[in-house]
Amino acid sequence: MCEFKVFIRDGEVRKVYDDVVYVKINGETIVLKDVLGIRKAIPSAIIEEVDVQSETLKLRGGSIIGKLLVFLNRYDDLISRGTYSGDVERLWEDVKREGDAMVERLRASTYK
Repeated sequence: MCEFKVFIRDGEVRKVYDDVVYVKINGETIVLKDVLGIRKAIPSAIIEEVDVQSETLKLRGGSIIGKLLVFLNRYDDLISRGTYSGDVERLWEDVKREGDAMVERLRASTYK
């Protein structure tokens, strides 16, 4: 059986879990489960790489990812029901606002 070491990149790379045999995206969270069935939730992350040979799973974290996943889940819900709700626009604005803030932080850090 293949158990994964899980790492996340969110400014720095760090190990977050060992012996993972189950991974599922649940809303804006990635749920990991180890060989003993113990769960760990990683918020605002997506899967970046799965390497079976080295038994590593790499995640990419960041607050914009959580906001994007919330938007996508709401969008999918509305599409599946064939309806519209103005909150989807607010959620999209949250994604854009977070992206703008990231760009501003980058700009400020490079012009010191």
